Amino acid sequence: MFKIKEPTLYMIELSKVLLSASQEIYLLMKRLRKFKNANDLVGHCRTIRKYEHEGDTIYRNAIAELFEINTNAVEIIKLKDIYENLENSIDTCQDTADIVEDIALKYG
Repeated sequence: MFKIKEPTLYMIELSKVLLSASQEIYLLMKRLRKFKNANDLVGHCRTIRKYEHEGDTIYRNAIAELFEINTNAVEIIKLKDIYENLENSIDTCQDTADIVEDIALKYG
């Protein structure tokens, strides 16, 4: 859609964090069906929270660098939108983990 020829280092890093957080969500959902101990689920939720913080750091660095080195307004808008979408996806993983953690603490 944006015709980006090659992903930036920040796109790759955010994508890796999103993949890790998504894999952790998968494990969390598998364990949710049979959970007996809230600590098992809470551990996964904390791991996802770490990924979310890592994603925030990468996102802030990407945005800071974007405005420092890029003078093409269209390019800035494109990259900023991609960075925001990746970061929002990681935030959604955190939102999911928060919900599961609430369930685990309430019923575990």
